[in-house]
Amino acid sequence: MCDAGDRGCEDGVDTVVLKEVKYAKKNLIVEMEMDPEYEQAIDDLINEERLNLAHLKYDEQLKLKSDRSLELFNALKDQMSAANIENAQNLKASQIMQPIRYGNVTRSCYNTYNFAIGYDVDGNVNVGLITKHSSTTTDSFVNSVDSYSHISTHVKRIVRAFKKFIVESGQQPFNEFNHTGVWRSLTILECIGDVSMVAGIVAMENSECEENLKKSFSDRFLRDDNFTDADSQFQVLSVYWKRTTIEDCKRTITLEHIGG
Repeated sequence: MCDAGDRGCEDGVDTVVLKEVKYAKKNLIVEMEMDPEYEQAIDDLINEERLNLAHLKYDEQLKLKSDRSLELFNALKDQMSAANIENAQNLKASQIMQPIRYGNVTRSCYNTYNFAIGYDVDGNVNVGLITKHSSTTTDSFVNSVDSYSHISTHVKRIVRAFKKFIVESGQQPFNEFNHTGVWRSLTILECIGDVSMVAGIVAMENSECEENLKKSFSDRFLRDDNFTDADSQFQVLSVYWKRTTIEDCKRTITLEHIGG
């Protein structure tokens, strides 16, 4: 088994810099530098916001969103009035806001999924959505995708297969606190049955081991028999490798098309 090694950092950087964008036929490489603390803050915010209404019924979600929009309008109106904006006090929410319209589809309705790779509540490797233990604690774990109705059955099958692939790879999820481990994220894009996968990892010190891992990932999810295999029953058309390199407190992210 190859070792990912430790990746330490003392001082952060304050900027987000786009380093390089390259396009090539059947290949895409994007590189950028990002402050680790800034990136983690974004990840935490996304993960927290992604699930904060999941426990509510759809009509309750829309009502809560409407109430928040009205609160924002009233706060803006008060600020405009305090700044002596003409006729600000006469503004009405109904003049500039419309009711949130109900969607026709509320199940399997997403086409882009961003999944975390970490550990479930029992400490087992898992791929899914980050969930807090309770509203009064900051502790979190990765919850299974099985219980979420907005995720399609097709995508759930892919996630389960990817989880199995991670476990069999022998590489651990990346730990943001001590900078150990490899696996970081999984992104799935789905459009009328066409699926692309993006595996996110933190660069391994053993480049040969990483290349083997990349090839294994591509081979596994682009197999011709995935759709007919009873243990798979999914189809992936293209796969990408999202590689994060941590050097001198800077993160360089490379997105590479590796198959399909």
